Amino acid sequence: SATDVVRRGHMFHGFLSRVANGDITDPRAFRRELRSLPSRGTRAITSALFDALYGALQCAAWEQETTASVFGSTRAEDVMLITAGLGRGIDATARVDQGAHVSHFLVHAAVVLCTRDGMNLDELLEAVDARLAAWGEVPTDRMIVAHAAYNLSITLVGAPGNDGDYEIIRDGRAQLARHVSPFDVYRSWWETLGWRRADMLVRLLVPDHRHRFYAAARDAVHAGVLGEPADAAVRIGFVDARGAPYLRGQRVRDEIVLRFPGGAVIGRSCTMYEGGGQRLLFDIGGDAYDRFPHWSPEMEDLDAVFISHAHHDHIGGLFHLYTDLGYRGVWYADQITIACAHLALQDALRLQTGTDHLSGAGERLLTQVMDRARPLTVNRGVRVGNLTVTPFDAGHVAGSLQFLVEAPAAERPHRVMISGDINPVPSLSVSALTLPPRAILDQIDVLVVEGTNAFRTDDPVVGGSAGQDELFALLNRQERFPVLLPVMSLGRAQEVIASLGGTRWRVGVFGLAARMTEAIGMRVPPNISLVTTGWQHTTRDDFDVLVASAGGLQGGPARHFWQESGWEPPIIFTGYLFPGTPAHALSDRYPRVRFSGHASAASWQEYCDAFPNATRFLVHYPGAHEPARSAGFVLPRVDSAYVV
Repeated sequence: SATDVVRRGHMFHGFLSRVANGDITDPRAFRRELRSLPSRGTRAITSALFDALYGALQCAAWEQETTASVFGSTRAEDVMLITAGLGRGIDATARVDQGAHVSHFLVHAAVVLCTRDGMNLDELLEAVDARLAAWGEVPTDRMIVAHAAYNLSITLVGAPGNDGDYEIIRDGRAQLARHVSPFDVYRSWWETLGWRRADMLVRLLVPDHRHRFYAAARDAVHAGVLGEPADAAVRIGFVDARGAPYLRGQRVRDEIVLRFPGGAVIGRSCTMYEGGGQRLLFDIGGDAYDRFPHWSPEMEDLDAVFISHAHHDHIGGLFHLYTDLGYRGVWYADQITIACAHLALQDALRLQTGTDHLSGAGERLLTQVMDRARPLTVNRGVRVGNLTVTPFDAGHVAGSLQFLVEAPAAERPHRVMISGDINPVPSLSVSALTLPPRAILDQIDVLVVEGTNAFRTDDPVVGGSAGQDELFALLNRQERFPVLLPVMSLGRAQEVIASLGGTRWRVGVFGLAARMTEAIGMRVPPNISLVTTGWQHTTRDDFDVLVASAGGLQGGPARHFWQESGWEPPIIFTGYLFPGTPAHALSDRYPRVRFSGHASAASWQEYCDAFPNATRFLVHYPGAHEPARSAGFVLPRVDSAYVV
């Protein structure tokens, strides 16, 4: 049976099944469930979490070997990742960074799932990095894979037979516990291992010291304590991925350097551009478990930020930017995006507290971020130092933009196009994207493009009249009303509204989906009502169709109508269904119209072909790597810098 393969965590099979079915999606509920599980030692929650994670890993390994299913339609590997995500914020003590320990577990998990007989260390590292990238994790290092193999008693060709680098950090950790001067400990780390190498281990083994470790190196270098700043930075390894010293305010002028703190996967969109004497950030997303783009010293030394649109995976890190990273500058976006971001960030704060009202601290944080917003005008460039950044419509959702960055150089401008999320084909609620003139397209040096549906034909998306026709056909076959349509609040909600406007059905739009529609300024016909508050008082006879967030049935009015109203409404799903949500668990029971604001594989390829001379970087990409590489795309690593 399935439980036979779950050894250390066998008692957690029922708990993991509930995670797979979307019964536990709220971090507060997750914490309560962990408290009720059997565990060892005094740190009951942490012990239960890691027992559950190891149980999920063993199920994933069993599925990988047998191709059987432990959790029905949800892969055990996905259950492990969902459990890891929910567990990131559970701190056993005020000093423990649980997220860092969960990330360390996932490195070990990748080693378990990727190891094959006869592998050498470099082969395993390549396989582990690919697995971590697919999970949205930061690529790891040779020494960390060697440690994991050593810890798991895995024999690898070319691997050291000891844990030497780890012992250096562990010895320092013991000294810190004995109240040895932190600066002396930090100095021993960077002089022995180099700052970059030590930082990789510090974030795993002593995560609560990571930022202090960075600040100590930064201050020592800039104060001249270690000698001339640039030489000292190089000597202690306080350098970027290209080997250039970290010196605050230092900028590249005559070339383009790109970094990708969000990596290539969906979840934490973030691209950093440096050139023309400026450093710009494009989007700073957060995933469903509040993982943010990969930190590096460059993240704390920015000149301006540009936001493409108001989806969480593009704006979810704004609070992190203005608090943890200490950013004080402005962020630019379309006025619609600014209005929708205000609603989305406000909703995120409410979810964190589990109440309908913001605390005083929450209100101040929201005000701090929104006061720094500056509106953009499509096709009108803004100056940032020596650069010009021109926004163009992206066609994805209302207010979505792509950005053309132009920097003067000796012979001709460097030009970089950063797409955000795009759709070259018009939908019912949003016009198609626009592009610069042909003469400029031919001179664009770099394209950073999203690839949500790139090279995919297995899960075709629909939009415009085709999506509307599918929805009409499904509604016309219904024998019982009201019908529930769970939606994402920005994008999918407006497309459904546009599809149903002027029809015979009475349509109610509820909660955040209604508030977003108002913020966009979308005109709705008489058969559609926007219900922004008080949706709990809706009766069964008020509407024929209930358009409600959240799209995965994990909360909000959608969950209320589905689970708490007692109506048992028929459901039509309206887009991608994330694993670990009730909608995903129910996906084989109810029909779905595959609405999407992203380009189809064919229209995406046409968009890319419009940039014939550009080096192409592929981000926001959930697909297999080989087709992308074969087509000439670069799949960027979060820990690398690219000079183009």
